[in-house]
Amino acid sequence: MRDYISFDSHKHYTLCEIEDRRTGRARQFRIEHGPGVIREFLCRHAEPGTPVAVEAIGNWYWIIDEIEQAGMRPVLVHPRKAKLMMGMINITSALAKYGLQLVGASDPYGKRRRRQLEFRLARLPEQTRAMNALLLEQLDSLDVHIDATERRIRRLVERTPEMLLLKTLPGIGNILAAAVCLEIGDIDRFASAERLASYAGTTPRVHSSGGKTRYGRLRPDVNRYLRWAFVEAANSVAVHHKRRPERHVSQLYLRIRQRRGHAKAVGAVARHLAEATYHVWTRQEPYRDPALKKGLSQGGESADAS
Repeated sequence: MRDYISFDSHKHYTLCEIEDRRTGRARQFRIEHGPGVIREFLCRHAEPGTPVAVEAIGNWYWIIDEIEQAGMRPVLVHPRKAKLMMGMINITSALAKYGLQLVGASDPYGKRRRRQLEFRLARLPEQTRAMNALLLEQLDSLDVHIDATERRIRRLVERTPEMLLLKTLPGIGNILAAAVCLEIGDIDRFASAERLASYAGTTPRVHSSGGKTRYGRLRPDVNRYLRWAFVEAANSVAVHHKRRPERHVSQLYLRIRQRRGHAKAVGAVARHLAEATYHVWTRQEPYRDPALKKGLSQGGESADAS
C-alpha cells in the first residue's frame, strides 16, 4: 500500500486527499458525483487494496459500493476525524503553514476581516488556494442557510416574558432563549437554582471518600438540549471575554481558564448562567451582573453579536 486516501463527501461532490506514505506529499481533488465516477477515479489514482477513509454520513452507501468495485477497502470514520486527516478544520491552518497568518482577527471569517482573508488566500500555492477557496464557498453557503433559518425561527417563535428575561443574560439571544424556555417549562418544578443547574447538566459528578472530595465529569443522564444551550451561551462569553472584561462571566471564565483550562472555564460559566436563569425567572427581574455596582449587564443579542 503506497497511499493514504480520505474522502470528505457532500451531496453533489467529494473532496479527496491522497497522501504518499513515503514522502508525506498530499494531493487534493474534487470529484463531482455521478454513476461510476468515484470508481473510475480510484482505479486511476490508487492501487487495489488501498484503504479509503469515508465519513459515516447519510449518503455513504453508494460511495462504499464504488470504492469496493474499484478494489479498494472502505473504512468508515467519524466525520470530525476525517476532516482532521485532511487538515480542513479551518482555513486559517493552511495560511499558517505558509506564514500568512491573519493579524488581529478574533473572527477571521467575519466581515471586518474578509478582505484580509481573501488577500492571504490569493498568495497560497495554486492547488492549496483552489481547495481553500472551495472551503470558503462552503462557509458562505452555510452562512446564507443559517441566516434564513434564524429569520424563520424568529417568525415562528413567540417572544414570551420569560424569553425577554433570558435575553438579559450574557450570551443568550433569540434561539437559545427559545430553547431554554421550551426545555425548562415551569420553573416551579425546581426547588433551587442548584437543582436547575443539575438538571441542565452543568454540575460535575462529586465523589467523596475518606474526607476527600473529587469532582469528575458532567453527568450524562441530564437534559442534553438544555446543557447544549447553556454551553453555547458560555462559549459566546469565552469568545468575547476580552471585549467585555468588566462582566462577571468574563472574569469567571478567565480565572478558571488560567487554573484549569478552557473546557472547565466554559463549564463554570454555563453553570452560572443556568443558576442565573432560575433567579431571573423566580424573581421576575432582569439579570444583574454581580461584578457591576450599577445597571444591567449587556447580554442577549448584543452579547451574541459582540
